[in-house]
Amino acid sequence: MNIKNSTLAPGFVRDDKLIKELADGSDRASVVLGAAIIEELLERALKKRLVQKKSVMDKAFEGTTGSLGTFAGKIQIAYLSGLISEELYKDLEVLKSIRNKFAHNILGCDFLNPVVLELCHRFILVKSVFKTDSNWKNSKAKELFILEIMALQTAMIRKITRTTSLEPKEFETGELGFEEPEWAYLDGQESKEE
Repeated sequence: MNIKNSTLAPGFVRDDKLIKELADGSDRASVVLGAAIIEELLERALKKRLVQKKSVMDKAFEGTTGSLGTFAGKIQIAYLSGLISEELYKDLEVLKSIRNKFAHNILGCDFLNPVVLELCHRFILVKSVFKTDSNWKNSKAKELFILEIMALQTAMIRKITRTTSLEPKEFETGELGFEEPEWAYLDGQESKEE
């Protein structure tokens, strides 16, 4: 966790200054702030979900060197652990792509950029939460982005408040019987479902 984020109050997403900056800031500021808010909430949801062992958790979320120190790592483990749905996983991947476009391109990156516009139109959650008769194809990218951030915030807060922690496993010595192993799985022939 970023040192600056460790002091954020639990309800930091309701801060009027953050909301105003998200809506009224430059395109780059909106993207960087929106992605940072969602990444912070995702991290909090994961910390609630995972086995509660502080020393291991601190290492896992440490900077970019911990196994869960990157936005990509957090998104992947959230999906693979069953914390989030496939649709939410896809939306977080789109958000990460948009954030990376803005973070790594010095010029020409705004919500009018055709690539950014196309990415914003990939969001699933915003279209399902804000059901309207309007044609989403004609929606402005920044409006879609801000509505998606609001929907993702709500989804992440619900995950934080409704998720239970996984229990630590007992020492495996009691499970070391001599029963027949599942050879198909060990041979790499496990389900290839994608």
